Amino acid sequence: MPEQPPVPHDSGAVARICSALHRAYRDLRFYPPNHPVVQQSLDALARVLLAFIRQEGSLTLGIEESRLVYDEDEVYSHAETRDNLAFIMFRDGLRAITFQSGLEQSETESFVDCLARADDLVRSEQDLVTVFWEQDFEHIDYQAADPFLSGGYLREGTIDALRDTVMRRLDEVGLERNGGETPRRIDLEVVPTVDLRPEMLALTTQEFEKSERVAEEPTTVLDDFAVVLLEMMSGLGKQQDDAELISRSVVAVLEAYLQVGDLNAVNFLLSELEKLEASGKVTDGLLGTVVSQAVSVETLRSLSLELAAAPPERVALIEGFLGSIRQWVFAAQLDVLAESPDMNVRRSLLAVLRKEGGVPAEHLKPWLQDPRWYVARNAAQLAAASHDPSLVVPLTRLLRHPEPRVRREAAHTLEGFGGEAALAGLTCALEDSDPTMRILAARGIAQVGGSAQEDLVAAQVLSRDFETRSPEEVEAMVLAYAKLSKERAVPFLDKLWHRRFLRPRPLAVRLAAIQALASIPGELAHGSLAQASKSGEGPVRRAAARALQGVQSSGAHRS
Repeated sequence: MPEQPPVPHDSGAVARICSALHRAYRDLRFYPPNHPVVQQSLDALARVLLAFIRQEGSLTLGIEESRLVYDEDEVYSHAETRDNLAFIMFRDGLRAITFQSGLEQSETESFVDCLARADDLVRSEQDLVTVFWEQDFEHIDYQAADPFLSGGYLREGTIDALRDTVMRRLDEVGLERNGGETPRRIDLEVVPTVDLRPEMLALTTQEFEKSERVAEEPTTVLDDFAVVLLEMMSGLGKQQDDAELISRSVVAVLEAYLQVGDLNAVNFLLSELEKLEASGKVTDGLLGTVVSQAVSVETLRSLSLELAAAPPERVALIEGFLGSIRQWVFAAQLDVLAESPDMNVRRSLLAVLRKEGGVPAEHLKPWLQDPRWYVARNAAQLAAASHDPSLVVPLTRLLRHPEPRVRREAAHTLEGFGGEAALAGLTCALEDSDPTMRILAARGIAQVGGSAQEDLVAAQVLSRDFETRSPEEVEAMVLAYAKLSKERAVPFLDKLWHRRFLRPRPLAVRLAAIQALASIPGELAHGSLAQASKSGEGPVRRAAARALQGVQSSGAHRS
């Protein structure tokens, strides 16, 4: 039966739209994006939402911590925080969403996709405001709480205008600093080696002090001085006593470049040092020594702050520089990550530190034991990128951390590690007091577990309080049981979706059994679904019919 258009000014109609939004969000998280079930849910959402907007012109939903409101009426709430769309948007600073006239189905699908990726955004310390801005929705507006305005709101248009102003001003400042000219590209010219006595090239104390003064002069002088130093290093060789003195001058030049933010010159200088080291003309490890001496924690903090508002070209330059020196400044970068109160700084550093195999385990282990919960959580995120087996034990210890957010991050990371040690930790998490942890444990065990975990998950499903748990936890446990037990689970699942007369099971439990049957290949599960599709109860019948259609189209069940 086709869905009826919503009645004007009817909060019930808006509640049905929110219900369709939640279903589309859930299906997109559970099924692949091209799955028929996903498309059906997205089509249903677009149908009711577009019909409402055609009649009313727009739809504005107020976002509170645990509910959505329309004209001061509650139109959506959800018991489980993790899948509560209101909480997901509120957590990331959103306070209102408006769907405008002209809205297209493709925009609603992109909007739902952003919500479905919310967990990934949290793990990478991104937020929905940033992702919505990147989508550049034409007919979806939003209000965001700005921490710099003491919780005041910024509309999408204001955010865009502010960003453009900041970017333009940064460009102007950059031109003023460089005298309105493009930074001069420095090219080295190969010249014949002159046979000079070493004592003629040695720098006196006065000459060294002069070189430090020169390093504070305009960039064009620094360029020339850098070329001279590089030529002297090349000519002296790594055995000369004066090489250390010259390297100190190189550090001074590098610090001066960093002070004015001239990363092009910095990259040039470092690349030339790398060439000299590769050719054997300077001491091995000189490049790392120079970088570690010249790049301070304050320098890293300043560059990381700049990432939050710099133009794309500057962001790419900073990220490239931070990535190129990361192996020599891991400790300093982790210090900045731990101490910075700015979320944008932490987010930028996490992105840099996760690249190219992440941070070595020896640097991460102390931070995994840090008493500050957010530091331990960030370290657990970085552990996922390094994937070092030696981190499994300290990560498993975090499963007993008093802060649920740390335990959840550790569970996510251990799921990616796999292996017996990680699996043992996830198995223990099945008994966690936090429902979200139990959900993560069940999902992780479903991915990396085997027959040894089958009885443990079955014990959860058969526990006395199981039917009183949240729909999300019920679904996670039942799906994990189906994944581990396969066709052995069919008789129990078949019994689970049937209605009992004396004490009916909650609908969430029965629908979870239908979804679990759809994940099991074979005629036995297919037959149970076929029987459920003829049920006299509408929700069960429709869920089974959708599941059958999905498995038939994907060819998951074969005779």
